[in-house]
Amino acid sequence: MDNHPPEEFTQVKDGGNYGWPFCNPNPDTSNGFNNMPFDRDYQFNADGHVNCNQMDRISKGIQAHSAPLGLTFLQNTEFPSLYSTGAVVALHGSWNRKQKTGYKIAYFPWDSTTKTLEDQIDLVSGWLLTATQEVWGRPVDMVVDQQGNLLISDDYSGTIYKLSYKPPQQVKVYKDANFTGASQSFPTSPGVYKANEGDLSIVGNDTISSLRVPPDTVVRVCQHETGGKCREYSAGDYKYVGDDLNDIISFIEVK
Repeated sequence: MDNHPPEEFTQVKDGGNYGWPFCNPNPDTSNGFNNMPFDRDYQFNADGHVNCNQMDRISKGIQAHSAPLGLTFLQNTEFPSLYSTGAVVALHGSWNRKQKTGYKIAYFPWDSTTKTLEDQIDLVSGWLLTATQEVWGRPVDMVVDQQGNLLISDDYSGTIYKLSYKPPQQVKVYKDANFTGASQSFPTSPGVYKANEGDLSIVGNDTISSLRVPPDTVVRVCQHETGGKCREYSAGDYKYVGDDLNDIISFIEVK
């Protein structure tokens, strides 16, 4: 069947019994893929000689025929901290389903409070073209390198992909010259930040001595919230803003 039985991703314990091959988790209840109840397996347990109600339920299901192969826990790796409490699973993809499924890297967050897996997030996809059902890649496994990149193997094209995290560009100002001392960052989207409205922590009648401006960004800094002496900086690194502005900046505008 296209949707049965689902693939299983579950917590295990000593002496646990997770049904196979006599009982299969059922995703067609109000629980969905979470803590699924069991159905009797048609081939091995049609007469119910094995009590499926006594089995330990499966924590999390994955769409049937996804063919999960590789599993990598991201804890204690250099992968970006936003994801480092979870795990990634390589879904190699289906071969016997009417509409293909899988062909992706799935990410499962970990809830440290409840000690449970959260819902699946598609971290990397695109190896399956849904409209045409054309496949150009089948992921197998993943590993995190020392730089925090996720290396993904693909046995369909014989490729290893590198997934890298690129932090968002930000304007950054520093208390001291040469990009030292306390610092504060601002998004590159247009915005105005005023000391008298609590937007500025290290500046605002305090001090700003150097700043970094990302590409395609212009920053205007002024002595006072209402204006005063101002100066604009285009993309680049500025090791020192000058005595005429130093110590008296209370207004920053990102254009």
